[in-house]
Amino acid sequence: MGSVGTLPIAIYTPFSVQVLQGFGGKGLPPYHMQYLVVIEESSSSFGAYVPDLPGCIAVGESREEVLRLIREAIGFHFESMKENGLILPLPHPYTEFVNVRV
Repeated sequence: MGSVGTLPIAIYTPFSVQVLQGFGGKGLPPYHMQYLVVIEESSSSFGAYVPDLPGCIAVGESREEVLRLIREAIGFHFESMKENGLILPLPHPYTEFVNVRV
């Protein structure tokens, strides 16, 4: 994915996508925001979504493909938000595992 300045660069880090964000305008330094990406595996494909970015989803045939596609989806999502004058939501990367008796 793209350039620093007007479009985000997404870098995969375990359990999240780190976004090098340069939306701030000329002369403002880029900053980092880290968004949680949930990846789900089905019998025939992988799905991914970003809980902090409603509607930002991707589906691929492999884990690698879905990660590539969700990075692109995040970029498109941010681009659309920018075009519509919306503020990027702050990430809330909380996860918790719950044990249950089976």
